[in-house]
Amino acid sequence: MAIPLAIANLGFKVVDENVLVYDAKADSIHVLSRTAARVLQLADGTHEVESIVDLFAQDCSIDVERARVDVNAILAEFLRLGLISNSRGVTE
Repeated sequence: MAIPLAIANLGFKVVDENVLVYDAKADSIHVLSRTAARVLQLADGTHEVESIVDLFAQDCSIDVERARVDVNAILAEFLRLGLISNSRGVTE
């Protein structure tokens, strides 16, 4: 199973309904929704993707199939942005 892992040295700040994520390595700031930020928080190297899907479904009160689509899209975008490592099996 894939276990996504966020890169080191990310800074987080909640601003209204969004979460600013500072990537020190790239010296860039990303504006995430709180739900996307929750997925990034869960990408800590201890949760398999299916576990993240289940938690996301519970947090958002949506069915698991919808959560799977959303979480996979969010993880693919994080991978594209370099916010998570693909060394633990996450694919684009």
